[in-house]
Amino acid sequence: MQDLRERFTHHPPKGNDREFYEAVRSACFDLACLVVGSTLASREQSLAVTKLEEACMWANAARARHATTLPIQRFVPDPLPQGRS
Repeated sequence: MQDLRERFTHHPPKGNDREFYEAVRSACFDLACLVVGSTLASREQSLAVTKLEEACMWANAARARHATTLPIQRFVPDPLPQGRS
């Protein structure tokens, strides 16, 4: 029951949350523009844009639902081993 309550409760922005939400929306918007501008209108294009909307929503929910004081920063993965692409 607590899990459901948490999912359906408003989580007001705290600290630098608004800046995070805007950064996520901006990045998703830029990628959506790339997809729409570089592909033909199609089911696949529509699904790609829909999935970007979902990614934006879930990223913002991850921040809102789990109070954090983490700074806003990009994750930088380790480079792939030599010979892999």
